[in-house]
Amino acid sequence: MNYLSDKQFFPLLAVSLLVMLVGCSKDAASANVSGRVTFNGQPLVKAVLLFSPVDGSRASTGVTNENGEYTLRFTPSNEGAVVGEHKVIISTTSELADGTITKEKLPAKYNRETGLKETLKSGKQEINFDLTP
Repeated sequence: MNYLSDKQFFPLLAVSLLVMLVGCSKDAASANVSGRVTFNGQPLVKAVLLFSPVDGSRASTGVTNENGEYTLRFTPSNEGAVVGEHKVIISTTSELADGTITKEKLPAKYNRETGLKETLKSGKQEINFDLTP
């Protein structure tokens, strides 16, 4: 099976985020999603979550804080996510000021080879991820 390297995955994730940010106006039926991400029982800090609808509609992202907490957003100023089934990617890679890409801290099963799926309903909901190696 062909998998993406970190050098291929990060630009793909960055482009996906850019497409999401220049997307359409807020969708009529939306979910307000927040939650917490832990890895080995500890809060996962500065992780990026990408919720991508399986029907190809508008994606949403969230970034975890120092407590591992996130809120999904269509854009930096517009909270929410499309209602329905989503493929979920969680990644800790980032691009530094000098252009180098940091090494992924999570197993590929949470990002490049993700099997994570969540079904979002209209309204407010909490979705937590307790990740293991």
